[in-house]
Order: sequence, then C-alpha cells, then structure tokens
Amino acid sequence: MPVEYQAVEYTERPVGTSYVSGYASTGVMLSGAFPVTVKIGFMPTGKSAPSTGNNYQYPIACKSTTSGNTVGLCINITNTLIDASIFSGTSATISPMNGAEMLNTKIPIVGTLNSDGAYITDGIHEATALFTPRTINVDYLWLFGVKKYNTNQIANEFIGRIYYIEVLENGVEVLNLVPCYRIADSAPGFYDLVNNSFISNALWVVGNAV
Repeated sequence: MPVEYQAVEYTERPVGTSYVSGYASTGVMLSGAFPVTVKIGFMPTGKSAPSTGNNYQYPIACKSTTSGNTVGLCINITNTLIDASIFSGTSATISPMNGAEMLNTKIPIVGTLNSDGAYITDGIHEATALFTPRTINVDYLWLFGVKKYNTNQIANEFIGRIYYIEVLENGVEVLNLVPCYRIADSAPGFYDLVNNSFISNALWVVGNAV
C-alpha cells in the first residue's frame, strides 16, 4: 500500500450500525469469466437489523438483472448457526464448525464458482452444487451489504469484521482488499491492491495496526 495508509487486522461494520447505511461499493464489476474464486476471512459479530428467521447477510455480493441471478458469497445467520454459501441460482453451502454458533469467530472461506457448479470450503468442511448459472452480474461488488436486484435499495447487510478479500476471474485477480485506515484523517476502510483505490465509510471501525 502507499505510505499514506496503515494496514490493520480488520475493518468492521459494528453492531448498532444503521440498517440504511454502512455499505460501500468496491467499484469492481465481474465480467462473467469462469471460474470465479472468492477468498474471504470474516467474523460475524451480530445479527443484522431487521433480521428474522433465515435472512441472508452478504459481506460481498453483486447485483444482477433479475432476482436470484447474483454471484457472490453469502452468510446465513440464524438463531443457532451460521453457514456460508457460494452461489449463482443454486448454493453450495457449508456450516462451519459443524453448524455450531459462529458469532465472534474468525472464519476463512474459499469459494469457487464454475460454469456448471460451485465449491466452498473453510479448510475443514466443504460442499459442492451443480447448476446452470443465469445472467451474470451487471453491477459492482459491495462490502457489508448488497443492492437489491433492479433497484437502488440497499438490503441484506452484514454485521462483523472483514480481514481480507480476494476475488479472481479465470485466474486473474480483480480485487484484493487490505483493511486499513488513511493516516491523514484516520478514515477507516480497505485499500484495493489491484485497482489502487481506497474504499471508506465513516461508520466503519478498524482493528489494531499490523
């Protein structure tokens, strides 16, 4: 990173963050070239509000042209467990720690989306799914939330910490986010090593410097 930024352990969207704010676009749009690989380390620290039943929460996801066509990584938080999915129409889903309560636990995920299926693992558990992807993304990858399809409405928030995110299309790195803050004004955010850009939101907080 440029010397104007200080790397930190994580960037967090904290509990109590307004439901209608606290998101940011990465400015990166996937082209639809397979395979798509997502590597992300995260820690859920609370259920999003409003959050009932099996609402999905997205640390990183992407709007598409119609409902269900999103390609991304999805975190499902219920009252008893947290599971993770990599998906496009059909999910390949794992429940880390055999479905045990995962709040306040760091989870490393690698998910791969091919033209006919998906694979996801946390290094211990893994799952696959077969499907035929529909229309691929037409909007940007978002952090801590996702735009609803065909609207400007922000929905499906994620409360917690992100330690790293890397996204590759057909082996080419398109996003590599390092949690950091801008030294000049202490603005919290991520620095994208691929696109040389700083992504920030005033509601975020950061961990210790590394």
